Amino acid sequence: YWLPILLGYPISGLWFWCTDQSMVQPVLAAKNLNESQKGTNLTGWLKILDVAIYIIPGIVCFALARTGFFGGASIAPDNAYMTLVMHLFPVGMVGLVMAVLTAALVSTIGSSLNALSTVFTMDIYVKNVNPQASPKEISRTGHIVTIVGALVSIVITVAVDNIKGMDLFNVFQSVLSFIAPPMA
Repeated sequence: YWLPILLGYPISGLWFWCTDQSMVQPVLAAKNLNESQKGTNLTGWLKILDVAIYIIPGIVCFALARTGFFGGASIAPDNAYMTLVMHLFPVGMVGLVMAVLTAALVSTIGSSLNALSTVFTMDIYVKNVNPQASPKEISRTGHIVTIVGALVSIVITVAVDNIKGMDLFNVFQSVLSFIAPPMA
């Protein structure tokens, strides 16, 4: 158990904390070194708060389930947050929470596809494949890359969903541990 802690976590941590866009962006956008350190420090503290935001609903749901709040029904760990939303919020708030979750998901997907399209189009297509590309060709290439990226994402999602014996968290951790060392 100690070997992964000594060798695996520092490499994954280096990749996560030093190459994640939300950590790098404050450095690249800062006016000077002092401002970049402040921005990165704030981002780091906000990322640490994520852990509590993810864990607290699960703990609350577990505690409420132990008291019989949900009528003795067993709650799947992956459904803890939605169980709390469905049982604790009034109907209008449930709709609002669902709308917010949907908006956040769509925004995240849109940002990821936009980043994929921009990086591929500008850094690979324009620099290496077709340096003389017109703005119309660049735009069309970006649209094609976005569509292909979305289709590949759908295929990967269906494939991950069909993996037997592993939940999404474990699949994510497995993929992360596979790509973190080369990225670090």
